[in-house]
Amino acid sequence: MFKKEKKYYIITLILVLSAIISFAQPVLYNNGSIIYFSNGAIAQINGDTENFTGKFINNGNVYLNGNFTFSDSVYGTGYYHLYGNWINNGVFVPLTSQVILEGSSQTIKGNNETYFYDLELSGSGIKNLEKNSYVQNILNLNHLEFATDSFILKILNTDAAAIQLTSGFVSSLENGFLVRATSDTFNYLFPVGSSLNNPRYRPVHIKPENSGLNEFAVRFVNNDATIDGYDRTQLDSNLCATIPDFYFMVTRFGGSSNAILQFSYDETNDGFWDNIGNWQISQWNEVSGTTISTGSPFNILTTSTINDFSNYPYIPAISFPQVDIGNDTTLCVSNSLTLDAGPNYDSYLWNTGATTQTIVVYSSGVYSVTVTINGCTATDTIKISEHDLNYTLYGDSSICQNDTAELTISTNASFIWSTGDTDSTINVSPTSTETYYVTIQDTMCSIIDSITVQVSTLNIDAGQNAYICQGDTAMLIASGGTVYVWSTGDLNDTIFVSPADTTTYYVTVTNSNGCSGTDSVTVYVLPPPVANAGSDTSVCEGSTIQLYSTGGTLYHWEPDSLLNDPNIQDPIATILFTTTFTVTVSNGYCSDIDSITVYTLPTPDLEIDNDTSICEEEQITISAYGNGSFIWSTGDTTASITVSPSSTTTYTVTLTSHDYNCSAEEEITITVLPLPQAFAGNDTSICEGESVILHAEGGSSYYWSPQNNIDNPYSQTTIAHPTTTTTYTVTVYNENCYDIDSVLVIVNPIPYVFAGNDTTIEAGSNLQLNVITNANSPSFLWSPNVYLSQNDIANPITTPSTTITYIVTVTDINGCSNNDTIVISVNEPQETQLIIYNTFTPNGDGINDTWYIEGIEMYPDNYLIIYNRDGMKVYEKQGYNNTWDGKYYGNDLPAATYYYVLDLGNNTEPLKGHVTIIR
Repeated sequence: MFKKEKKYYIITLILVLSAIISFAQPVLYNNGSIIYFSNGAIAQINGDTENFTGKFINNGNVYLNGNFTFSDSVYGTGYYHLYGNWINNGVFVPLTSQVILEGSSQTIKGNNETYFYDLELSGSGIKNLEKNSYVQNILNLNHLEFATDSFILKILNTDAAAIQLTSGFVSSLENGFLVRATSDTFNYLFPVGSSLNNPRYRPVHIKPENSGLNEFAVRFVNNDATIDGYDRTQLDSNLCATIPDFYFMVTRFGGSSNAILQFSYDETNDGFWDNIGNWQISQWNEVSGTTISTGSPFNILTTSTINDFSNYPYIPAISFPQVDIGNDTTLCVSNSLTLDAGPNYDSYLWNTGATTQTIVVYSSGVYSVTVTINGCTATDTIKISEHDLNYTLYGDSSICQNDTAELTISTNASFIWSTGDTDSTINVSPTSTETYYVTIQDTMCSIIDSITVQVSTLNIDAGQNAYICQGDTAMLIASGGTVYVWSTGDLNDTIFVSPADTTTYYVTVTNSNGCSGTDSVTVYVLPPPVANAGSDTSVCEGSTIQLYSTGGTLYHWEPDSLLNDPNIQDPIATILFTTTFTVTVSNGYCSDIDSITVYTLPTPDLEIDNDTSICEEEQITISAYGNGSFIWSTGDTTASITVSPSSTTTYTVTLTSHDYNCSAEEEITITVLPLPQAFAGNDTSICEGESVILHAEGGSSYYWSPQNNIDNPYSQTTIAHPTTTTTYTVTVYNENCYDIDSVLVIVNPIPYVFAGNDTTIEAGSNLQLNVITNANSPSFLWSPNVYLSQNDIANPITTPSTTITYIVTVTDINGCSNNDTIVISVNEPQETQLIIYNTFTPNGDGINDTWYIEGIEMYPDNYLIIYNRDGMKVYEKQGYNNTWDGKYYGNDLPAATYYYVLDLGNNTEPLKGHVTIIR
């Protein structure tokens, strides 16, 4: 029964779609059926959708590419991807569904308020609200504006994360609010803003003081508060000015919890504001206890706890300025003092003429500053007196390294040197240039002065020690002065020496300041090394040999391309041809050369069979060819061996020459192919005249037999058309390896079916049908299922009112079916006289509210269409039963004359006429 019911609804939808395409009505129009989308289903409706009557149940993903209008029930747990407007004239039960507004500039409207579960803004443009709406779980604004106009958008989920966004916000006009339910002391975000005038996003946070259930409401008003009757010039004595660009409306719709409010503003674009004003009766009053925290992109104004939410408007404000540049003070001569008027004022004016926040003063006098912020000013003054200290500081300013300098101070005030000394004269011996400080102080001032002693340092250097071989010459270079005297008697900074033995040389250097010193350098005389590369030798071609050398501490061999490392004493050489190797031996300074020749011996010629493959459990003989003795990796010593590897294996053979004991090596790889495991599938059965899909597994190629009734015998999957029970065999190949399997296909005959001879009955009488069949354990299905006592038995009773053709389908125990037809002709009685009334008054008073046609029940197969004066179809009904109430898609049609075409369904000419709606 479920399959039959589902099929009926699908057919109904197809008929509606066909009619709509012809007459420009909604693509999907439901007039009483159940439209059901199951879990996992995906549906796309390319046009408007209207659920006029009936149920629209969505547990899957439905893409609505036009407006979605419903006047009856819509519910389910699925996703609604909407690209048009949401028009709720009925009942929406959200369950756990998600509505995603994916179009551009969409609107939520209708006669009824909507309770959404999850609501997400996507696509582009502004999403508009024309009816109060509610979100039970999550509102995701993403990057878009949600314009509530003068309506309420309420978030019922008390979780602080119930609103999600990137850069999206909610805007409202007069009487419109973003409302959030709270049940904890979280800091709840109200992402409010406006695209009107100068677009702004200025979020508000509300932090309830307890976990009671509340409803707080916020609206951002993007214009001058004075325009709306909240005069910004009316301020209490604590406020200087209020922001001219916007203000906030904040109230509590439900609950009794007090709360802390946080208002955001952009200092770069809005200016600086440090207070909050609340409109009370006729002026803006300071919200005492307000604090400010600066940041990016917003500064935050945080109120103290608010317990009265009857005064809605709040506005960023600025307090009267309070400037303080300090108390009167004394300035010591040569010192300076920075005066600071404080940050965030619009302008500064000092009596010096400066207009900066700070000034630096160097002398006595009276200094004052006037600050201005938003037209409010404040002034402060400071008096600075001057005091002088008398002293003289002198001493040696330059000495040689290791000498002493004398420093002196002359003053009547107390003093102390940076060395800790309190004597007027001190002696210092710095090792490098150094500055010495002295602090002079009396009862009023303190000053620090300094004197620098330059130390002429000696950087004498006779150079690095030198190493030479016997008979060589060394160059010595001294530095660090202008005059040089060597122990050899030379007077230049650079000299050349050739000692026979290791010798130390001394040099005395004097710089431009007359400071002098002595340094030394040693020249080491080294004996030359004697290189030895060994005797010439012979090796097999392509083999390696280790070379040996002696005579030094450093070694380098050539040619280096044949060596594993040319810079070690005993490298390993690869001998491809006769080669002479040369080694240079060094002790780091002196060197010597020797060489060795390595001659090559010929390698024997060796050949081996090519790589090949075998199947599992097979064996193969492989052979090597050449003169000499063989040895395989298996241990065999014959030229040919027979192997039976269980998996792919590489075998190696070595041939050794009898003449030079040189050997050659080759290898062969035997690839072992796995035997395929053929599987032709499980035995199955079909009905006579049907085909069966054959599918084999286990290899890389396939062959089916017998071939005479198979579409493609060389395909892994093919279709067979057996006329009798047949065993199909498949040979499965894996390259040259194969396996065989078979499958039995049983062909069951279709049953014999006879529905009976065609017959004629009188209208109003009945007839018992009786099907004859040879089916084993048959099941029955009569169609169409009209006028029947039961449609799933062999012998139902029918009472047709008109001639009808029945089809009976019989299915046996094997699932094989056959059918037959029977025609029941009905001698119909004389037609009943119709009375078609031409007016009705659909005003809801219960009298004459629908168009009545007397006797229409005698024509159940009638088909009615009604047009307006422009030829537009306004009503259509198969089997009209006096139910038209003068509406078109749920809306009242205007009082006027309309034109009908009524087909009685009895093969007579359709009736035409007019009917008038009177309101």
